[in-house]
Amino acid sequence: APELYSGEYSPAMDVYSFGITCMEIWDQQYPFTEADIAALQQGKTSYCKPILLPAPPVLHQVLHNACSKERHERHTFAVILPQLKQL
Repeated sequence: APELYSGEYSPAMDVYSFGITCMEIWDQQYPFTEADIAALQQGKTSYCKPILLPAPPVLHQVLHNACSKERHERHTFAVILPQLKQL
């Protein structure tokens, strides 16, 4: 999560990790390039890569939110789980 590089820790980091992991599984490719990682470390990007393969709209919404640069903008898993049950 972007806040990791500034030393801020919160449960929202788990949500970010979940979103990135889901993107990797869905698209079957790494979600970051080396340039992306460098930009994240320097706080220069929010990083929310779009899903490349076709996906249900609710999945797009969940993953876009989970990968928000701002931790306070990410939903909790209590919100995410009911959304995923719609799939």
